[in-house]
Amino acid sequence: MRTYLGLLCVFLLTACQSNDNLSLVSHCETATQSQHFEFVLKDKRHVIVAEGENEPRSIGSYSVRLYGANLDFPYDDFIDGVIRIRDGQLEKVEADNNQIIITIKSAGSGGYESTDRFLIKENKLIYSKIK
Repeated sequence: MRTYLGLLCVFLLTACQSNDNLSLVSHCETATQSQHFEFVLKDKRHVIVAEGENEPRSIGSYSVRLYGANLDFPYDDFIDGVIRIRDGQLEKVEADNNQIIITIKSAGSGGYESTDRFLIKENKLIYSKIK
């Protein structure tokens, strides 16, 4: 049993070492926690708003994804999606059948907020800056 555990540890340590011949990022690096919001609209469509994976919380991107009303497999029917730049972290997200409102709070000392809105029209997400 000790031999097995020792070999497993050697394998894991070897797997985490970087390889200069590859352009891939090591699988052993840990990702930062990103914000993720999910909603089921009144008409049963699904909305996901999420900060970009592996990005810093203070800057990066966020995605808005709209899925169909398949209750058994809610993420099988992708309808539309948008990726936007963000200067801050997702603070608050509200959604209804007609729009998605996203509040982003900057990470600086001012802590200013900006608000983006996406109108949902005929299964399309239409971006509209509020302030």
